[in-house]
Amino acid sequence: MRKFNLTRDMELSSLLYTMRLLKSKQTLEGKGMNPRYYALSGGGFPIRVSETGMIGVVVVSGLPHLADHDFVVESISRFLKISDIPRIPLNAKI
Repeated sequence: MRKFNLTRDMELSSLLYTMRLLKSKQTLEGKGMNPRYYALSGGGFPIRVSETGMIGVVVVSGLPHLADHDFVVESISRFLKISDIPRIPLNAKI
């Protein structure tokens, strides 16, 4: 639920938001977000429709957070029949 909340409220993938906060050395608390309700980890991905905006969120949990993110990206890419997508190495230090 915490990944969902982060993705829904920020309208970004949870991994992208996590990376931005880590890069800027900020915290959830510093952004006014309670860690009880938000999680900094990959696996949440916004679903957008052209000319409509965000209509939902896909969330995966249970693997290491980079693998959660990769699973969502791979699944959505297959559904959309997009083969050449940027990938984050699963052994990246984040």
